[in-house]
Amino acid sequence: MKKIAFFTIVCFALMAACKKTNPEVTNTERQNFISTEPSISLLFSNGNSSDLSNNRRRVVLHGATFTTDRFGNANSALYFKGWNNGDPDYIDFPTLYELDSTDEISISMWLKVDSTRPSGNTPFTLIPDDPYDRLNCHVNYSPYAAFWDNGDIYGSGRIYAARADSYEWDHYVFIKSKIHSKMELYINDSLYASSNSYDDIDNKHRTFRLGGGAGGLGMPAGDQYFAGWMDDIQIYSKALTAAEVDSIYNGITSN
Repeated sequence: MKKIAFFTIVCFALMAACKKTNPEVTNTERQNFISTEPSISLLFSNGNSSDLSNNRRRVVLHGATFTTDRFGNANSALYFKGWNNGDPDYIDFPTLYELDSTDEISISMWLKVDSTRPSGNTPFTLIPDDPYDRLNCHVNYSPYAAFWDNGDIYGSGRIYAARADSYEWDHYVFIKSKIHSKMELYINDSLYASSNSYDDIDNKHRTFRLGGGAGGLGMPAGDQYFAGWMDDIQIYSKALTAAEVDSIYNGITSN
């Protein structure tokens, strides 16, 4: 029987309150950086997510298991096993509208792809998927590329960058801004792809899913589930600046 665990998702809480940080960063350094306020924050520690406010969501964790994070802390990251012959791992949020009602969104996460399961590298998506109205990303894809999709992928809703496949912990930030008319993809604190245009998601009343499962473009759903490790997931209802991306990557926030 599949194990189902419940986790608390944090809304409008200061990331500085409990963000897992680089142990080499000093308090003085933290005070010199901008604090950022995620509208959703999944920070795993000792087999639990963190609760930072009274305004919280309860979602269901389907099958993903706790494991060691990038700092060596036990039970402080999640492992997703991918499609797994029709028994995939994923986490469902209510709808995208609750996260992106103004066409300003940034999605930050640490990922490590499982080299023994090379297919299925979509860490998040909307369910059901629509290539003309899509929100998802691909890593180690196509091959040797990273994609960020927001809207019509045949129009202005896709950016991508050539990149050698990685099977180490990497930090990804996916940004879309209507105010600044842009899309950006950061990997390990470097801007890998950008566009001076963007596209809206027309139907935001679809399930936002961590763990993938888009299918689409004639490909089976099993091709799209994420296989690997995931940690420190933050979703912001704003476009992060380069300085804020840098502070998250280095585990630095102001007190």
